[in-house]
Amino acid sequence: MEKFPTGPTEYYLIETLAKTGKKGISGGIAKREKAYQQITNFVEVASIDEAIAKVRELGGEIVEPKSAIPDVGYIAGCKDTEGNIFGIMEVEKAIG
Repeated sequence: MEKFPTGPTEYYLIETLAKTGKKGISGGIAKREKAYQQITNFVEVASIDEAIAKVRELGGEIVEPKSAIPDVGYIAGCKDTEGNIFGIMEVEKAIG
């Protein structure tokens, strides 16, 4: 677990390793800033703009608009047609 060095909020990166020593599931922890925030799974996409368009095309909503993460890329928060929250992330630079 390591504090992320940039950004407007306090955020910690979490790296896990499988028993084989290979990289496992990664994630992060930040303070809840909005009442609806919950554990959110993020999916890396090649183009956040195209992914946002696809979410809307398929009937989903963008609940947090595209925003930049300095020195990393972009994220957006989405809601699917059943009300599930998920995130999308376009990485421009390797983290860590």
